[in-house]
Amino acid sequence: MQKIDKTIFKNAEVVESFFKDATLIGIKSVLSTYQIANKINNELYLKLQLQKPILATVQQPNFANATIDYMALEFEFFYGIEPYFSLQFFLYQNVAKQKTLIPSFQKIDFLFLIKGHDSENQVQRVLRALTECSHPIAVFSLQISNFKDKSVLVQDVRI
Repeated sequence: MQKIDKTIFKNAEVVESFFKDATLIGIKSVLSTYQIANKINNELYLKLQLQKPILATVQQPNFANATIDYMALEFEFFYGIEPYFSLQFFLYQNVAKQKTLIPSFQKIDFLFLIKGHDSENQVQRVLRALTECSHPIAVFSLQISNFKDKSVLVQDVRI
């Protein structure tokens, strides 16, 4: 009988509970992370604050000797809350040095996670505000259940 690692099981439970009441929005934009965070702050009257960057190891093909090298990259990460509706907002930089934090979303520059929403109206309000914003090229809702590498989005925040 195969032994099950309880740590992995608990981590999987933490990840699933984190995304239980969350909506993920993809943003395609030419703006920098600071500019998009400032735009979101102005449009949604939030106060997204820069957090400790996410360190991720990404694969780098080495064509000279037909191997795969690994390199560590920092991805910027912002966090903010809306106390009236008990919402939490997470803005993740998805592309750094032409590498992606979430490989299944290679064409998306930023991931905007809304956590704790009670109604679809609040999510639609955020989507509408982001769509009407002058600089994003595209804003669209993503299915959280469709990607397996979502654990990297579970981060500690400091207010």
